[in-house]
Amino acid sequence: MDVPGELVLSGGRRISVRIVNLGQLGALVSIADLEVAILEGERAALTHPRLDEAGNAVDEILETAGAVVRVDLDFAEAGVSRHMAMYFDGGASP
Repeated sequence: MDVPGELVLSGGRRISVRIVNLGQLGALVSIADLEVAILEGERAALTHPRLDEAGNAVDEILETAGAVVRVDLDFAEAGVSRHMAMYFDGGASP
């Protein structure tokens, strides 16, 4: 999967992301913007496409809240990017 999304963090921080993996319990996203701080344990909301029963993205856009559970950097020949894993815990938005 490689679809665009948006991550909303506390304090009105918004970051464009690429959704690498999306499921019922969470998501893995790739982030090119390294300037905005993202901390493990903080609340976030992810804007993403709804998945159909087969796991394919459909046109409907949802926003799902959860907790940031992992943040790491990827050093590749194309440049540095950041990956973030998010757990959809059903809690409040940031």
